Amino acid sequence: MGKAIAIFNQKGGVGKTTTNINLAACLAMMDKKVLILDIDPQGNTTSGVGISKRNLDVTTHEILIEEKYRPEEAVISTGIENLDIMPASVQLAGAEVELIGIAGKEKRLKLAIDVLKPEYDYIFVDCPPSLGMLTINALTAVDSVLIPIQCEFYALEGVSQLMSTIEIVRNNLNPDLEIEGVILSMFDGRTNLSVQVVEEVKRYFKEKVYTTVIPRNVRLAEAPSHGMPVIHYDPRSTGAIAYKEFAEEFLENERRNRYMAAQRKVGGLGKGLDALFGDVEIDRAKAAEKKEKAEETPAEGGVLYIDINNIKPNASQPRKSFDEEKLRELADSIEQHGLIQPVVLRKAVKGYEIVAGERRYRAARLIGLKEIPCIVKTLSDEENMLLAIIENMQREDLNPIEEAEGLKQMIDKYGLTQEQVSISVGKSRPYISNSLRLLKLPDVVRTLTAEGKISMGHARALVTVKDEERQIRLAERAAEEALSVREMEKLAAASDKPKSAPKKQVKSPDEKRVEEDLKKILGTKVNLSRKGKKGKIEIEFYSAEELDRLIDILKTLG
Repeated sequence: MGKAIAIFNQKGGVGKTTTNINLAACLAMMDKKVLILDIDPQGNTTSGVGISKRNLDVTTHEILIEEKYRPEEAVISTGIENLDIMPASVQLAGAEVELIGIAGKEKRLKLAIDVLKPEYDYIFVDCPPSLGMLTINALTAVDSVLIPIQCEFYALEGVSQLMSTIEIVRNNLNPDLEIEGVILSMFDGRTNLSVQVVEEVKRYFKEKVYTTVIPRNVRLAEAPSHGMPVIHYDPRSTGAIAYKEFAEEFLENERRNRYMAAQRKVGGLGKGLDALFGDVEIDRAKAAEKKEKAEETPAEGGVLYIDINNIKPNASQPRKSFDEEKLRELADSIEQHGLIQPVVLRKAVKGYEIVAGERRYRAARLIGLKEIPCIVKTLSDEENMLLAIIENMQREDLNPIEEAEGLKQMIDKYGLTQEQVSISVGKSRPYISNSLRLLKLPDVVRTLTAEGKISMGHARALVTVKDEERQIRLAERAAEEALSVREMEKLAAASDKPKSAPKKQVKSPDEKRVEEDLKKILGTKVNLSRKGKKGKIEIEFYSAEELDRLIDILKTLG
């Protein structure tokens, strides 16, 4: 199940629309399926992703006001891979009045979002800068609110009113509404005022304020006029880099929050990976003193220096391939700074087995370390396998096929449901389902995906193709021609459309007689076809000389 987030501030001009477009685009580039809902009558988000507001058949206005439309009918592609939008139209300006007489008017948008949530990882709602019925609908429908605040004095004046609005909605319509976070925008490091605003906002919102700050940037201002997110308009601009960093921080917060929620909701792994490291500090001297005794009876949770030859890789490790170049970079870093983070082990029949940290172990072997810092835990086979999968997925170290195989093992070997898997690894249910479908692809396609020659998006599109040979041909074509996911989706959709045989035209006796008469006159085959009152006559010829002959005959007929 995806997550719905309203991007809201009652004050205008704070970077609300800019944040919506660029955060969504960056997440889409990170292979997240994202939908933007534009409920601002100005429709700036719609035009900002290159969608013309003219001649749109179904928009958020129709979904809010008219019951005959399904929510998915209003969703259209932005042309950016993984990013769709439900566009706005000028009719939304009258929606405030139109909603007054509708029963359950505060929850009209919620009905639509609940239908669309299973199809997306994230749904972002761009709210108007006012507290009207449209904004109330958005705050009632979403899971959380992302607040952009401009780094200027007047932006601070509206903060108390903003929080009051959220509290009213929470008390009356949406008790589960949370503050997703606060993103500071239009920062100008040359002015003391911007710095003071940042400090004041952090004092008020504390840990809810993102570390990333969006600077003032000309390219950010120019991009909407070209109908493009800044990450596509100028990827090297400071604005693009800032939003990419924000998207990464956003996802990291999401993973952490989901993981913490999972531990509160289900048992099994206790405190998870955090419990493996705790607040332990590495004390090399003390570890060396206790080495011999510790190797025989290692203390639970304490940091030990263990002979690297007594350690073996995790048999349940979902990751099968390791990037040699990145492994060498990690080895160089360890050689220069030491191995700062311990490798987590469990006792094996002979020696120890890795639970988490195999990359660090392999890098340490590359530079010839004889001992490495470790934490030894007592874990069952199930906990060992689950933690290995979770660590890799949280660090995004697995290729799509390794990830799918790890998820399948969690379900098949340990009997977890897809919902439990979703909570454990911090991914949405649609993400889990789509990953598992990749395992139905032919070996050739899975290999291309694992090697990174085609992306998870390409592979997901190929799952819809029924013919195995065609799946392989399309995958190889995508790898050779560097096709985009959107192009692959079109090819996959075309491949499964049944080709209808052309209807054979039944000719009347009069039409057949005309054809025969013309054939006798011209001395060649003639075809007469009609469509309603109109039609055409086709005269065949097989050489330039015959064409000249037919022209001469037609001239005499005139």
